[in-house]
Amino acid sequence: MGEVGEGETGRAITNLEYAGTPDSAHLGRRLKAIQEGKSLASLVNERGGWASPKERALEYAVAVLTLAVRLRDPHAEIHLFHLRKSVD
Repeated sequence: MGEVGEGETGRAITNLEYAGTPDSAHLGRRLKAIQEGKSLASLVNERGGWASPKERALEYAVAVLTLAVRLRDPHAEIHLFHLRKSVD
């Protein structure tokens, strides 16, 4: 996988944010918060578990992996699959 520029990443986030489905829009808003520096500082706590609140940390993890899939990261799809499976 090559490098992805800030412009392509921003367009992918905007596309998610305005995709038309509530789930995609929610993921887009989470990614926009990361872009603006208004997100969780970390997805994990010092013990290696999910940061609190866990639900929000999981939402950010799904959002970031979804973005990585859209940006053609060859490994992101399998991680996203396993994350979603573990949450169900």
